Amino acid sequence: MFDGPSPKFHFPADAITPALTSGGDIAILLDVDDCLVPVNQHRLTEEQKEILWDLHRLTGGAVALLTNNTMTSIDQMIPGFPCVTEFGMFWRLKAGDPIENCLSKAPPLDMGETKACVEDIADKHGITIVDQQNNNYVYPQYKMGSIAFNFGSNQELKKTAELLAKQLKQDMKLQSHSVHVGIDSVEIIPTGRKKADAVHAIMEREEFKGKRLFMAGDSGTDHEVQTIARTNYNGGGIAVGSAIKDSCPVFGRVKSPEKLWDVLRGVRDRLKVNDRTALPKRTSSTPKVPAPVTP
Repeated sequence: MFDGPSPKFHFPADAITPALTSGGDIAILLDVDDCLVPVNQHRLTEEQKEILWDLHRLTGGAVALLTNNTMTSIDQMIPGFPCVTEFGMFWRLKAGDPIENCLSKAPPLDMGETKACVEDIADKHGITIVDQQNNNYVYPQYKMGSIAFNFGSNQELKKTAELLAKQLKQDMKLQSHSVHVGIDSVEIIPTGRKKADAVHAIMEREEFKGKRLFMAGDSGTDHEVQTIARTNYNGGGIAVGSAIKDSCPVFGRVKSPEKLWDVLRGVRDRLKVNDRTALPKRTSSTPKVPAPVTP
């Protein structure tokens, strides 16, 4: 097990990468918003896409995105890439496979009906909603199995988002769903669903089984996954930004998505050097985390 760095420290990529790649076969799960890209800016450069596909190949397919976004938004960003979306409800863990509804008994939502209901609630309460991210108004995001009322960094909109979510749950009689209040959004999700629920099932898949798991993320839901990675899979978390305060499962910490890409690029390059077609043989030794570097 690793002693995680204090949240006040940020490791440079060249300090994280060697320790992450020197202990045997690895698996990597990656959050998207404020981790790989700024929130709701789902665009990758060609080099970034190449890094992800290279990592996927070099780990034997043990890289996937674990995100609360929709499968559609992921395919617009990097078509066909393995991912688990919407609080672990929808899966595609082999590139190009059809989408599976693996973890939820809640039926998919009718987006047209949901949108009309939200607009009606907004009209009744005199609430302005918008169709893209905007820090001045609530932005509803309609997904296959959940709905997010995004308020970004504007905490004054939090109560408005909660009102919309609770009223929608009541009006549409969504008995199998719950209202989840997050850092920058209020979401209606199938009761009991969260990212962490998917981890053990992912790690039973052939591509992931028996590997050390690392998860890069920026929020509380990611912290749960990082804790599982440390406790159950001899890995840990790469915290992006400073929202994750508990250092216990944190293997390394970077300031921004740009710095995370430096880590991923370094991991890719080291795996290429070790073996251009496969990972090095698994060892029983556990690497030590480098001493924190004061920013």
